Amino acid sequence: MIRDFKIYGDIVSFDTTYRTNKEYRPLALFVGLNNHREIVIFGVALLYEESTESFEWLFSAFFKIMSVDKPQTIFTDQDPAIAVVISLVMPQHIIVFVYGT
Repeated sequence: MIRDFKIYGDIVSFDTTYRTNKEYRPLALFVGLNNHREIVIFGVALLYEESTESFEWLFSAFFKIMSVDKPQTIFTDQDPAIAVVISLVMPQHIIVFVYGT
């Protein structure tokens, strides 16, 4: 995952499932595409809740583990907590595209 992120991590899609597992916990996915247009999974987390604090911890931990430049573009949904965290963790470094939920 780390090697793939170093190569293909300039564009990342971040999404959370909406409580579809038996514990009703959000599953967060960091994914991208490789040169063959195949999906590459950069990271996965099972969160306790979809709060600003949870997302801030997740993004900080993810970028610390990856220890490379942050992505140039993130595709994500319209969750206000995610938007706040992206502006905190990556203040001038990111372009956020929003797609409908």
